Amino acid sequence: MGRELSPGYYLPEPEAILLANYMVARYGGHQVIWILGGDGKYIGEYEQRWKTIGRAVFGGEHPGVTSLHSQGGSWIGKEYAHEEWLDILGYQTGHNSTDNTINWITKGPVANEWSKLPPKVLINMEPCYEDILPSVTSKEVRNASYWSVFSTPVAGITYGANGIWPWIRPGEKIQNHRQPAMLRPWEESIKLPGSVQIGQLAHFIRQYPWWQMKPAPELVVSQPAPAGRYISVSRSDDRQTIMAYVPTQTTVQLFNPQNISYQAQWYDPVTNQSSAANLTNKPGIIEAVSPKNGDQVLVLKKK
Repeated sequence: MGRELSPGYYLPEPEAILLANYMVARYGGHQVIWILGGDGKYIGEYEQRWKTIGRAVFGGEHPGVTSLHSQGGSWIGKEYAHEEWLDILGYQTGHNSTDNTINWITKGPVANEWSKLPPKVLINMEPCYEDILPSVTSKEVRNASYWSVFSTPVAGITYGANGIWPWIRPGEKIQNHRQPAMLRPWEESIKLPGSVQIGQLAHFIRQYPWWQMKPAPELVVSQPAPAGRYISVSRSDDRQTIMAYVPTQTTVQLFNPQNISYQAQWYDPVTNQSSAANLTNKPGIIEAVSPKNGDQVLVLKKK
């Protein structure tokens, strides 16, 4: 939707604040995550406007939690890190699996700067939407989602499909967007493989102390050169738990300077099944070979 159609942009600030306050009063009795604007530009010439609206609407006591949903490839961490009314720093990585997009997720500003900011929840609020392009399948959805979850302290992920974000019903079209070759109703889209698998991701992560998990790229002995084979690693501060997301079949080598003894298993994000992993322990290094083609998660638990 163009900014000329969004009241967050075209209304005078007092009227935008009034409208937002009405919406908070109207829906605040429910379990709500407030997204101030959407797919928005929150920096540059619009920065002060959104800060003024956010402070006026959410600066005092309010129901629910608040977030901003930035436009693709936009990072607002530095500009909004000290906005006390803002709970979730949302970002968007877009709808493709090019090397540039993958590098933005795994090595870009979010991955590099989260540790320099005051503690806030960081969530990719728009990774690849399933069905948005023929090239975006459940595989691309899983890749972008797992890389995102492991690139910041674990907090969550958003799933989307081209029939879900506008809540398409049979016979409807997406407004103010070009029409895709094929568009499923939301009731059908929500059952797509990627939707099921991201739900399984949440269940998988909750089996472990996810609130203690932080990125640990320094544990990877040798990162594969192609962007699409990037190994994302997350670990707890006490090293009791380590996870490595492996997007393609490969040999994973992780530094283990304390030579800690671990139990290991592989988790399959497609089948939602786990299997024992065989570890090779070398001085200061753990090695494991992923058991099949496709993405897997290596889980290490201290014995």
